[in-house]
Amino acid sequence: MFKNYFAFTKSPALNFIIGLAISLGLLIGLGPLVVSYGKELPFSVLSLVVLFNAIWWGWQIGFISALFYIFLGIAGLHIFPNYEFGIKHVFTITNCGYYFGFLAAALLAGYFAEIPRKKKMLNSLAIWFLGHAIILLLGGLYIYRINPERAWAFIQLDLSAYAVKATAGLILTVAFLRFVEGRENFYKAS
Repeated sequence: MFKNYFAFTKSPALNFIIGLAISLGLLIGLGPLVVSYGKELPFSVLSLVVLFNAIWWGWQIGFISALFYIFLGIAGLHIFPNYEFGIKHVFTITNCGYYFGFLAAALLAGYFAEIPRKKKMLNSLAIWFLGHAIILLLGGLYIYRINPERAWAFIQLDLSAYAVKATAGLILTVAFLRFVEGRENFYKAS
């Protein structure tokens, strides 16, 4: 989506590299952040950033940046939520499925975001919620495989956080599209 409106250079290869660097920078910079609200489980902004990269830059950049992010964290950089790192963090009962979900969601949400559609607001809503549903589903299935009693509890705790992140992503996307296309053109196509 973003790459359709802005080009850094005339070279597609260089634009890809710049987009990948920006995406990876967003993941490394924002991935460790965890937000707490109320008495609920604190949530990471990581899924929002993974989907942001895929939806705004395309599935190739979104998937590759998420894959690099996971590899860099496994290699020892303190870039996972709460500044965690290492292979032990990735393959815990509560994390592994979500990391696979990030990769799957980056592929699918990024792919669907690249398909031109007339109903931009409805399309954005569907893509953001689809991406978060994929992450939640794969995370929950992995937890269920290991410990079926805990799976539903984790999904219930994560559901509200994923809804908030999907809504925030939708608002950012619609605001961006309205800005670059202008109000009249945005609503004409909707």
